[in-house]
Amino acid sequence: MDFLNKLDRKIGRYAIRDLTLWIVGLYFIGYILRRNLGLMSYLTLDVNAILHGQIWRLITWVMVTPFNQNGLFMTIIAIYFFYLPIGRSLERVWGTFLYNVFIFGGMILMIITAFVVYFVTGGIIHVGSMAISIPSQMYSF
Repeated sequence: MDFLNKLDRKIGRYAIRDLTLWIVGLYFIGYILRRNLGLMSYLTLDVNAILHGQIWRLITWVMVTPFNQNGLFMTIIAIYFFYLPIGRSLERVWGTFLYNVFIFGGMILMIITAFVVYFVTGGIIHVGSMAISIPSQMYSF
């Protein structure tokens, strides 16, 4: 904790205030892109696609709401739940800098985990789309 306090004193002024509001805005934009333009397949964290040049996926996966398949009602509930009881409260209790470390640290660890899972499984499990695809050559006898 000493390390984070020192970092807060040095670079804490660069922390993004109301980060939760920005993330909720990204959720809304992601919902619009997915529903109206059908771009869901371009928003996910798909390591194979990233390795083939689609580097925007390192950022756009944040725009996908946790309940992406269940329509507007669940999207609104996810946004409300994330914004009011969780996001705003954590930022108020922990402070802006520690909340930024928590959110961006989680994002970075998610990206690292996706790459590790991709390389450990040989690309069999696609983390970004939450689907498991098994190549047909695995079952050839």
